[in-house]
Amino acid sequence: MKKLKFGIWRHENSIGNSAEHTIGLALYMKANDISPSDVEVYVEHEWQKDFALCIEGINEDNIKFFEKEINYGAPRENPHINDIHMPSVYDFPLTYDCNWAYLEQQKHLNITLKFDSEAYENRFELPKDAIVLFHREEGTWWKRHDGDLAEPERFVEPEVFHKLAFYYADLGYKVIKIGDKNQIGLAGRYSSSKFGAEHEHPNIIDFTKYVEFSNDVQSMVTMEIIKTNSRPLWTLKDYLYILQNCKAFVSCDAGIWPMAAAMRKNLVFCNVVSTFFPWHTMNSIYPYRDYAETEKKQMERVNPCIVDWMSEKTTKILYKRFDIPQNVRYITDVLIKDNSFEEIREALESFL
Repeated sequence: MKKLKFGIWRHENSIGNSAEHTIGLALYMKANDISPSDVEVYVEHEWQKDFALCIEGINEDNIKFFEKEINYGAPRENPHINDIHMPSVYDFPLTYDCNWAYLEQQKHLNITLKFDSEAYENRFELPKDAIVLFHREEGTWWKRHDGDLAEPERFVEPEVFHKLAFYYADLGYKVIKIGDKNQIGLAGRYSSSKFGAEHEHPNIIDFTKYVEFSNDVQSMVTMEIIKTNSRPLWTLKDYLYILQNCKAFVSCDAGIWPMAAAMRKNLVFCNVVSTFFPWHTMNSIYPYRDYAETEKKQMERVNPCIVDWMSEKTTKILYKRFDIPQNVRYITDVLIKDNSFEEIREALESFL
């Protein structure tokens, strides 16, 4: 029997949207009674393969890599993938439903993704039952085509996440901070270790600084050395292990959070802004008055399916707040405020 072929792929190499399509594929297979043994999953990157392996029944034999680079500007001019069902957000000849709206529509199927922790080599001696923190700040997580400055409304200031790390570490919890190696470091001393740079707090693993240096460094490393003379030791497979075994995950509106949600792990999804008018559809220079009444004190949630597919039992959602001036004219005049330490702590406490 000829196997059905599906692709997990993103033009900008988005981690979150690749996770979205992974979950969508799992739902599509279940909704259409497609056996994993009848499927081949094509990916561009090793981490997308790791995502796909979290789908029940999918194993190494099911995974293939695309033979050539895909031209997303002309999706119908890629003959090497004409027999592969690609994500429905693109105009490829063959597609499968896998967007946020489909995830919400098929929510009743109750699929759960699972990372194989038993087969994982825990080379970093990562603890289980940790509180895991992730945020995205300006100038981090470079994306193909988009760079690292796109969608600035989704960036957050790191101070609240740093405060959370020390607060829970001081209470005795193991805290793992994940993210880009170029993020601002935590307060305190970092020392050179076998895993790159280790923070001095015994309960904090700043996984962003687990790097390999390009040359010898002294016992005390600096953030500048990490930025300019290192590469990450970790991969997203390590993230999957961390999330599969965590006590709770606090994430802003970026990155790997959909995988944690689909694993049905305790998730505080904070600083959410992508569900709101107008950022998911238009450029921020558009006049605000043309699309909404100026007296509104809260933006309109026009794309709720981004979050509504998740389990209410394991998810707490916190939205960014909007300060809309009385005579606002442009979207750029709307002030966006991050969630506070107290808001996130209160949500997280419900899982501890």
